[in-house]
Amino acid sequence: MPYVIEAQEEQENQTSRRQASWWKRLARRLRHGLESETPVPGVVYLLQAGPYYALGTTADLDAEVSAMSRRLPFPITVIHAIYTRDSHAVLRHWQRRFARRRHHDNWFALSDDDVAAFREEGWTF
Repeated sequence: MPYVIEAQEEQENQTSRRQASWWKRLARRLRHGLESETPVPGVVYLLQAGPYYALGTTADLDAEVSAMSRRLPFPITVIHAIYTRDSHAVLRHWQRRFARRRHHDNWFALSDDDVAAFREEGWTF
């Protein structure tokens, strides 16, 4: 009988440690802006229009591309889209990563390596 009690206590301790670890990771992610307090599901997209790339988030990618194509004189190409449950956090990550290549607002002058990184690093929250 004492072994059963010890096993239950050890299991409770492991669960408690896991929960504490999860809360620490969440706090670190919130501190660094990697996760939002209220996640918004959606799409983080990379579009190309002329020599520049647009980086943004939306709930409806088709509607966003359609609206942009009416405003811009360049044809728009969808390079890649990341479907995620925390679109704002993923967008912040990529905006920070490409900050030095920002041209204006959400438009970036990206290299081929930057575009390849966005395509390959398809992580989501």
